[in-house]
Amino acid sequence: MDQVDPDHVKKVVYELSKGSPHFINEQRKMAANNERIQKMVLARDRLREIERSRLRKVAEGVLAELELTRDLSRTWMHVDMDCFFFAVEALKDPSLHRRPVAVGGKSMISTANYEARKYGVRSAMPPFIAMHLCPNLLLIKTKFEKYNAASQEVRKVLTKYDPELEMMSLDEAYLDVTPLLAERSISAWQLAQELRDEVHATTGLTCSVGIAANRRLAKVCSDINKPNGQYCLPNHNQAIRKFVETLPVRKISGIGKVMEKVLKDAVGVTLCGDLIEKKELIVGLFSPSSAEFLLAVGLGIGATEHEELEEGKVGRRGMSCERTFKETADKQLLVDKCKQMVHHLVQDLEKEGLRGKTITLKMKTAGFEIKSRSTTLPHFTCSEMEIADEALRLLHQELPVRLRLLGVRVSNFEEKVVLPKGQTSLDNLFGGSEKESLHPTPNAKLHVSDSRVHENGAGPVRAWSKIGWSCKTCTFFNCTAGTRSCSVCGERRSSFDSDSYWCTICDMVVLKEDISEHEDYHLALQVEKRERLLSGLEPVPKRGRQATLAEIFTK
Repeated sequence: MDQVDPDHVKKVVYELSKGSPHFINEQRKMAANNERIQKMVLARDRLREIERSRLRKVAEGVLAELELTRDLSRTWMHVDMDCFFFAVEALKDPSLHRRPVAVGGKSMISTANYEARKYGVRSAMPPFIAMHLCPNLLLIKTKFEKYNAASQEVRKVLTKYDPELEMMSLDEAYLDVTPLLAERSISAWQLAQELRDEVHATTGLTCSVGIAANRRLAKVCSDINKPNGQYCLPNHNQAIRKFVETLPVRKISGIGKVMEKVLKDAVGVTLCGDLIEKKELIVGLFSPSSAEFLLAVGLGIGATEHEELEEGKVGRRGMSCERTFKETADKQLLVDKCKQMVHHLVQDLEKEGLRGKTITLKMKTAGFEIKSRSTTLPHFTCSEMEIADEALRLLHQELPVRLRLLGVRVSNFEEKVVLPKGQTSLDNLFGGSEKESLHPTPNAKLHVSDSRVHENGAGPVRAWSKIGWSCKTCTFFNCTAGTRSCSVCGERRSSFDSDSYWCTICDMVVLKEDISEHEDYHLALQVEKRERLLSGLEPVPKRGRQATLAEIFTK
């Protein structure tokens, strides 16, 4: 990268992008960010000395609380594979190392090797610009199946060093090696060297490792001696503070080019050490959560534990799959792309055993405008057919449209409610154990809510829902139970007694004589949820935007 002329690269990118939809969109976002900066500057200039003094005391209190959370007893490693996609391709053809190569699609480069980077070629760059910077660039089409398989091989090696490692993507992972260091009585430097050697011997790939007292600093350190190197930041407060003082804020994960510009133009901050120096402006101009993050960065404090989930919790808000492609308005092509996204997404959902209610379709238009449309089902699902039907329905509502990106996301995951020891759940109280013993089959079309035998001799009849249908995609509302049929597979439910009642809350059928008891059940569920909120067993969702301290003190 030392041979790159940054001014030349910027000029080429500007000239080739000028007038394009992407350029116009970037200009629009830049104007919005500049407007935000101007408002922050005005708020900063309105702060009187007495208000600054008050904000300084608030900031000192936040810093003191953050300092109490500093933990220097742990040792973290951040493992970052070197030019991962390219390196996997070069395993079969080592000659690729001697020429500039990029891996990506027609619309975006995923990674570039170090020979290509000498010309200014980088990830997230359109190929036509990369080819202008480096005319002899070789572009290889991405093969995600191959990269995923290589990532799994790397993971097998890393698991030996931390069974609870956190893979952040195909090519990077966080490891807490504290227990292993204590067990083997070796230095972190030696362990990192051993890890790198084993990864290379097993997979043929190289990686860089950062070693520090917390995850945030370990990630910064892994970038210092790339490629195929390592860097260790001592677990001493003085060494950490000295390291952070001169560290550019852009090096911190979570601070992108937009936040970098805001910090520089509105607050005058370019280095992490500046965040502490101008602490009163940080707490005055940013929301409490953003201010706490920035001050923690200034102190060099970060997470030192694996994220532990409460029993029964999922641990992620959603799961998605998206792809960028050459812009098109072809209806059939967009439908096929959407189905592909759903297929890959459902595979990931099944691997983690997740079922969700909310399905979101993300679209990026030819003009780089981001749109999202969502729908929430009355039940949890991981059915490919059901998710595809909902995603395609959302897509058809937007047609005709010219798109360059499509993505599908499933969220609002099903979580297991864990009750305090000795407390009985309402499901068990109202016969949930019987529900759990019921395993619907394609032929099990009808289950009535009492224990009477159906006239066709099918055995006990209990409450039934759409899960018993063979196609698993039926949704029926505003219809009588006796005449419902599946719009997908055409199956019709058996003739049903006229004294039936379809519950629109839980999608189940009960007899009219049981309606009162069934309504009491749903009422009890609401009461239980309210009690869990009041007792603190379930967090109360935050609403609205957080006001900054500057807004509070200047009102």
